[in-house]
Amino acid sequence: MNVSQMTLKMLKPNEQMNYRFVMVKDAKRGSIKETARTFNTSPKVVRKWVKRFDTDRLNSLNDRSRRPNFKPNK
Repeated sequence: MNVSQMTLKMLKPNEQMNYRFVMVKDAKRGSIKETARTFNTSPKVVRKWVKRFDTDRLNSLNDRSRRPNFKPNK
């Protein structure tokens, strides 16, 4: 886990969403790779947030649950 990921985990959910919104705005204005360098993350992560934002707007910038929808063996 790099420094920006640790910093992001320490932020409140509202602040995380704002951080990601700024990242998406920057990526839409310029290059994905340059944004990734600026935010100390990978281009893959920047593309993920841009794609989510394009699909569902601001609500999509919150973390999603990793809990499975169902348990097949129960």
